[in-house]
Amino acid sequence: MASVGQGPEEPGSGDAPPAYGGTTGTSGKAIASLVLGILAFLIWPLGVAGLILGVMARNDIRARPGLGGNGLAVAGIVLSVIFIVLGVIGAVIILS
Repeated sequence: MASVGQGPEEPGSGDAPPAYGGTTGTSGKAIASLVLGILAFLIWPLGVAGLILGVMARNDIRARPGLGGNGLAVAGIVLSVIFIVLGVIGAVIILS
């Protein structure tokens, strides 16, 4: 018999894992990699940090299957590499 003031438990209110894919969150390193990759457009040396964080995030995501953010990490790596290359080419042109 249920005690006074307590109705039936709401469906889905337990501590069950999410049923939609099992991700437990997004990697903070992947987010930071993407942000630094975008900022590398303005300050290209930030791309080095974005590249490092992106690779670290991909390794973390592979090691923890429930962790999301692989696409963010890849995008951060790609943007970082593009802006590092463009920054180096620009620096060579300016200094020559």
